[in-house]
Amino acid sequence: MTATRHAFLPLTAGLLAFSCGMALANDERVGASIGVGLANIRAHETVFSGDHKLSQLEWQSKAVQVLRGSLDIDVGSGWSVKLEGKTGINGNGHMVDYDWLVPGADWTHRSEHDDTGLDHYYNGSVEVNRLLFGDSLQNLSVGIGGRYTDVKWTARGGDFVYSVDSFRDTIGSFTSGVAGISYQQKIPVLYATLNGEQTMGRFRLTGALEVGAVIRNRSGDDHWLRNLRVDDSFKLSPMFGAKAGIEYSLTQNIALYLDGSFEATKFRRGDAEYADTTGNTYYEDGAGGGFAAGYIGTGVRGSF
Repeated sequence: MTATRHAFLPLTAGLLAFSCGMALANDERVGASIGVGLANIRAHETVFSGDHKLSQLEWQSKAVQVLRGSLDIDVGSGWSVKLEGKTGINGNGHMVDYDWLVPGADWTHRSEHDDTGLDHYYNGSVEVNRLLFGDSLQNLSVGIGGRYTDVKWTARGGDFVYSVDSFRDTIGSFTSGVAGISYQQKIPVLYATLNGEQTMGRFRLTGALEVGAVIRNRSGDDHWLRNLRVDDSFKLSPMFGAKAGIEYSLTQNIALYLDGSFEATKFRRGDAEYADTTGNTYYEDGAGGGFAAGYIGTGVRGSF
């Protein structure tokens, strides 16, 4: 993921340069920030046959190093626009794959993959807010926004327990370092948000709540050892999020900040298409999934 890091730094520098240019071009207030942080990311994918859950794969990465940049523009008359981007620059992971081949029984197959890599994590959003009321010390605003998340893992090697001739009778390992399964989620979200700020001396507290929906999200699953590709498409699903932060002003225009965010969604049942060397098979309501991410970071913010 080192290429991502090199691509993100000029992007953030561009945001800062753009914000300075905006400040010189007019009298409206512009803020730009850059920071680093850590994220915990979780996702799961589920395979159904009717009401019976056949399989579930649980993916997670902890303490992923993340670069973050944001741009806030006060366009006047109580309106503001905010852009934010995050990208993971380093992160490992873990995956567990469960199968339930006997309805009503506990899992019959399980594989565990400690050698799971986070191939990429991108998160970007744009938000438009309208001030409800406030002054120089406190304010409350409402807004609408859109966010897009793209995350992908690859699991290699691993150990398994299978039920071949009897229940959980076979134990073994996959070849170390060989890719077994890759999984990618692409998640577009539309949401409404309520934002609040409170200034106390040099400190500024911020918070936000988000409620929205995942729109036409998709996921892809490659089983490399089986030459199998699964593409899932999902129906409208709810999303919830929250943000909180604290800033300390060093000067009138420069502040240090510590902030955090969380978002989660459980996908409604969707359709799955299986493709291999023998052709394609389509399963209506055969796919499920979910996503959650928490982030905490620190950085510097400038206003102009």
